[in-house]
Amino acid sequence: PRFSPEPRLSSLACRELTFEEAAESKGNINLSLDEDLLERLAPNAARRLPMGQFALVLATTRVVGMECPGLHSLFNSLRLRFDHESMTASTLVYKVTKALKRYARLTLDVSSKGMTGELQTSFRPRPQGQESLDQIRERVGPDEFRSQRALVIGGSRGLGEVVAKVVSAGGGSVRLSYNLGRQDAERVAWELGNETRAVRLDVTNATDTEIAAVNNGFDATHVYYFGSPRISFDQSPNFNDVQFAEYSRFYVTGLVRLVRVLRSRDGAKMKVFFPSTSFIDAPVPGALEYIAAKAAGEAACRALALEPNAEFLVHRLPQLTTDQTMNILEVQGTDPVPLMLEVVQAMNVIQAHCP
Repeated sequence: PRFSPEPRLSSLACRELTFEEAAESKGNINLSLDEDLLERLAPNAARRLPMGQFALVLATTRVVGMECPGLHSLFNSLRLRFDHESMTASTLVYKVTKALKRYARLTLDVSSKGMTGELQTSFRPRPQGQESLDQIRERVGPDEFRSQRALVIGGSRGLGEVVAKVVSAGGGSVRLSYNLGRQDAERVAWELGNETRAVRLDVTNATDTEIAAVNNGFDATHVYYFGSPRISFDQSPNFNDVQFAEYSRFYVTGLVRLVRVLRSRDGAKMKVFFPSTSFIDAPVPGALEYIAAKAAGEAACRALALEPNAEFLVHRLPQLTTDQTMNILEVQGTDPVPLMLEVVQAMNVIQAHCP
């Protein structure tokens, strides 16, 4: 069939559901596709893929992003099965068949003429902003951290953002790194002022030269390491080697290379903070790969502490409320500022504390 053009996003109502509403969601949407635009933007795909199948795939993105979960959603995966009748489909039907609130995940069955399939999506709570620098200044002595030149790895959001603000509020100097969140990092750097710089660094893929360049002209005395991939807990009974390897690239390999490149060669001890997890002491279902990788990171810190010119503080953090950790709807975290203030205070005086 000749499809109607894709409606403009401004003309579509994006639903903002609670988890309970999303768990009961079902409905159908009409297929639509601007074939002329598709032929201009992706001519090879337009020639090789049936328009009906293309329209069905696009419709799944509208279901997740606009209908269920809607505004606060992540599209994790899809699995679709087509036959020749799918080329004449005109609507897509969807229904939520499984809802795991603890992990904020939904499974949707989708179907149409000549097509059946399944979508996996995560329901995200509303973004959780961090306290402003002015608010944090009310909790911190103005010269409390003046001796710190703090390099905050992953300082654009979450706990890294909180630590950057705590150090700055206490009179310290901050340089923060980011991987993908350039706008967030520049926003934090602008708020901190005092010549704070935001520098891009992928700790899993950077050369020694690129790592060293992050510290050029700054000479960090303290490193706060918040490099992390997206965390996802899985109920599968099998150990996920791929997921464990991804966590380990951040919590072990990236950490070790960063410390060995940055630590001083002149005898001064660089102080390094590694945030571990309280799940090591009290495991939760589905977190095995994450727990194992964090435990390996702790072991790496203990080994690195035996090498010259670096001290480590490892803290098994509880669930804290940040924009990066508000992904498990049943778990309400605590205010991260008091705990991060204690961490930064401890970094003034640490002598290799690793569990």
